Amino acid sequence: MWPFRIFGVLTSGLIAALVASGALAQGGPMPVDVAPPLVETIVDWDEYTGRFEAVERVDLRARVSGYLQQKLFRDGQRVARGDVLYVIDPRPFEAEYASAAAELEAAKAEQTRARTELERNEQLVRNRTISESALDDSTAAKLSADAQVAVAEAALRSAGLNLEFTEVKAPFDGRISDSRVDIGNLVTTGETVLATIVTTDPIHLVFTASEADFLKYARLSIEGVRPSSRNEPNEVQAKLIDEDTWSHKGKM
Repeated sequence: MWPFRIFGVLTSGLIAALVASGALAQGGPMPVDVAPPLVETIVDWDEYTGRFEAVERVDLRARVSGYLQQKLFRDGQRVARGDVLYVIDPRPFEAEYASAAAELEAAKAEQTRARTELERNEQLVRNRTISESALDDSTAAKLSADAQVAVAEAALRSAGLNLEFTEVKAPFDGRISDSRVDIGNLVTTGETVLATIVTTDPIHLVFTASEADFLKYARLSIEGVRPSSRNEPNEVQAKLIDEDTWSHKGKM
């Protein structure tokens, strides 16, 4: 909780001290201590109680389903963007990647055969050895082979992404919560929450003001006495509940 401070005006008046009763009896002047008034420009502060809220927060979820194999952090520690936090058993995805790579090689081989066949038939057509329809068939076969290569390349990229997603990484710098899932459990794509990460610097301090305070600040902004926080950040001073000084600075 962070309250906000209110400054007051300090003034000094005249402080009179009576002399001993003997001096009064003698009829002498009564001595007094005189202090000039203190004149200063002050800032009027309002005080509120607030609560901390993270600027960014994310629930970590697996992007592929599988059995949790490793947990690579301590509960509550700070993590950096890109840190590997969990590892899902990658073996099924490694097999899928290898299969997709083999499919791509087979498609490329067929593409090479179809291209060679097309080039041969183009020469034969020029020599009037084969008909135009045979050339058309070769052209269609080459186009089909090209398409198969494109499909195989997409399948390989997809398999590569799934293999990459077996490592769950931190999306930004922050502090991680306790782990919600233990090693050996099955995690499901997009459903299982593994942990939560929140940012800590900067951080929001949220507080609620009364309607009267809101109207007061709005009118001061209209009158030009105080800039609007929508256009220019206003200063905030804050302290923790166990602190004596308003040492933390912020802007609203």
